Amino acid sequence: MTAIFDLSTYKCTYPPNPLWRVIHSQSQSRQDPVTKDLVAADSDREISDRLSLKQAAEEHFNWRSRRPSCFLSVFSSEQHARKWAKKRETASGTVYIHEIDTTRLPPGIYIFCAVSLARKLGITHPYSANEFVFLHRIPSESIRHTRSLDDIEEQEVEARAYAAREFNPNYHYVPDLSGWYDSDEECEEHNRSDDIIKFTDVVLNGNKLTKDNIMADVDTADVDTAVDGGCLDNGFFVDENRAA
Repeated sequence: MTAIFDLSTYKCTYPPNPLWRVIHSQSQSRQDPVTKDLVAADSDREISDRLSLKQAAEEHFNWRSRRPSCFLSVFSSEQHARKWAKKRETASGTVYIHEIDTTRLPPGIYIFCAVSLARKLGITHPYSANEFVFLHRIPSESIRHTRSLDDIEEQEVEARAYAAREFNPNYHYVPDLSGWYDSDEECEEHNRSDDIIKFTDVVLNGNKLTKDNIMADVDTADVDTAVDGGCLDNGFFVDENRAA
């Protein structure tokens, strides 16, 4: 008895998130003007058995083949996608990179791991690392954002220039480039808030501290600010002379 063909046995059940799709002027795929889906060149091709799947995969993985493909390749590595895009930038004009959120994929979408698919079908595909392929289309609702390679590189140059500014040990910095303070004044305000929070936390825990101990850790001006602002009262501090 001939086994019933089940395409879902070849699909990737838990694809990585996110994925990246590179688009350039020579890409076979197109964007549907109505749905905004990314559509394969041969979006009507039927995969009815193992042989038709193998033939379609072999044609897609063969870069020399110019036959319209029913697949759309994506990358699980942003760095790999960037390198791929860079190689096609000069010859293909503007290159775009779509970031795909796989958690937004609707039911019925078939996505395959190139390494796994090639192995199961007995196909030689030496460039399968980090590659996944969608069958027929990539739904628009899964496309998180689209940026040109030029824009990505320009933003990175600006970020590096901002990060290279002279280091001031008196201010706090956060490791995420997008989270750096916009000005010294903003940073100073954050520092002041941090000091007041320290006092408030101590008060809520019912602890008593001496001013000398606290001054070793925070700014004197912030102590006065906390007292004057009503966050603390003078009775919060222990009178060391009286305690003796």
